[in-house]
Amino acid sequence: MKLFVHVIEARGLPVINMNGSCDPYVRLQLGGRRSKTKVIKKNLNPFWDEKFSFLVGELSEELIVSVLNEDKYFNNDFLGKVKVSLLKVLDAENLSLGTAWYQLQPKNKKSKNKKKGEICLTIQLSPRNTILDESSIVSQAPSGDLASSSETSQLMREAPLCTSGGKIDSSSLMDLEETRATKENKSNTTSFVELLSQMFRGKNAESVPSAENRDLDSLEQSEGTCTKADVCADSADNVPCENKFEELLETMASKCLGSDMPGHLPGGILLDQSYAIAPGDLNSLLFSPDSIVRRSFAELQGTTDLQREPWRLLNGESSLKRVMTYTKAATKLIKSVRATEEQTYLNADGKQFAVLASVSIPDVPCGSYFKTEILYLINPGPQLPSANQSSHLIISWRLNFLQSTMMKGMIESGAKQGLTESFAQFADILSKHVKPVALDDSSCSIGEKLGSTRDKTGV
Repeated sequence: MKLFVHVIEARGLPVINMNGSCDPYVRLQLGGRRSKTKVIKKNLNPFWDEKFSFLVGELSEELIVSVLNEDKYFNNDFLGKVKVSLLKVLDAENLSLGTAWYQLQPKNKKSKNKKKGEICLTIQLSPRNTILDESSIVSQAPSGDLASSSETSQLMREAPLCTSGGKIDSSSLMDLEETRATKENKSNTTSFVELLSQMFRGKNAESVPSAENRDLDSLEQSEGTCTKADVCADSADNVPCENKFEELLETMASKCLGSDMPGHLPGGILLDQSYAIAPGDLNSLLFSPDSIVRRSFAELQGTTDLQREPWRLLNGESSLKRVMTYTKAATKLIKSVRATEEQTYLNADGKQFAVLASVSIPDVPCGSYFKTEILYLINPGPQLPSANQSSHLIISWRLNFLQSTMMKGMIESGAKQGLTESFAQFADILSKHVKPVALDDSSCSIGEKLGSTRDKTGV
């Protein structure tokens, strides 16, 4: 990934020299990589029109653009600076902030002279490294402070680039640049994918205790009890949400008889497991207002400030919906952010349940481009030797893109990685409260299993 910066011009720069003017130039820095423009002599409104590119190391970095006055005899004078976060560029439409004027800021807040002038910049990210042509490399080489110059020197050291005539073999240079760009692009892509992965999975793995080591006794003691937040807001009699929830499900069930269950979402399967519990009980365990599984999962991921609306009937009592908001825990790369989750029952006939959760987190990189959709399907499971009921839970996902973006592939890759890890934790917590059913636990015989296999394969 590369950051492209076009330094166009500045205006209203402060007077520094005795002649009533200044000799300004611009220094750009991204991480440890630096570049600078030429010096414009005796001008308070300089015009540079110079373009630069930087290889992105970490997406948490900031671009620092400083305007300085050249002083031949003493240290160069600081005129002002602008800081632009890469995350801000990532979240912009088409990964570009466009061309804009930026107010130059003083070196520190205590500075007496607050008026530092303005600078006009164009800032844009590219998800792919572009291959520099020979002319652009040579033209930037004389400036020893330029990042591109050091990159070219490294290319020269990596392999011989001269033909027998002593001239630079441009095709060899291009091949080396393409090889290096491919490696760096892979590294930067991994960095962005990891950032998104952390967003989807919550806390960093090293900071989250495993479910096996956590003491769930305190949580289990609270199971079945309601706090003030668990009382339905639309219930005049303060009926506990658990009771109200079951009544709403019964009302919806009468409208859903004979309805088809939706198919799996195309992103993939996050969980496919049967449990020794009736479908209705598993549904309540996962989606009732006082769900112990949800509370355990939220605590494990560091989710806080949970606010939820009560379940409400919609669409002629054929659907149930509630909205929840919460704060996702900060990670090494992303600060804590608010998320909004809409949960909607697509089917609930008493034996089968389908719940679609749509999550939006607009304050993360590219978060305004998509919503994450998670589909929970609960069906009757295999017959158990004890004749008790079992349930089959399948959880699938997809990203619903609200607008097109060049980052779609990387966003999907980060989502898949993060959601896979997150729902592995979810499955671990769920297994602490209800027993998973292995294939050997069902009452079907080996012959029945083989027969089922033949039916599927057509053999």
